[in-house]
Amino acid sequence: MLWSCTLELYAVKVSNDGNVAVVSFKNNTDNSYRIAYWKNAKNLSGVPEPTWVSENLRGTVGREVFDVSAYGNTVIATSYVPGIDRRIYLWRNALSKAGYDISVD
Repeated sequence: MLWSCTLELYAVKVSNDGNVAVVSFKNNTDNSYRIAYWKNAKNLSGVPEPTWVSENLRGTVGREVFDVSAYGNTVIATSYVPGIDRRIYLWRNALSKAGYDISVD
């Protein structure tokens, strides 16, 4: 095992070059649904902190419409709130982002 994470995962995507890993998860601390993004994934070890974590997406992000581009610079996702709506989110220039509560583009 190269590295792992301790999040409650819904979906995992890896860029074609294997250097970016993206997961959708539920944060049980504040009951939020978010995306976590790691760059340089091939060189990580242990339980690394994500490069960035999205803002609260207010609904589950499943694997149906969740993807990362070939080299990891774009992430797209939809979240679903039963009985309310489905939302589409896009992060461009994902490789240059860092931090927590990263807004969509």
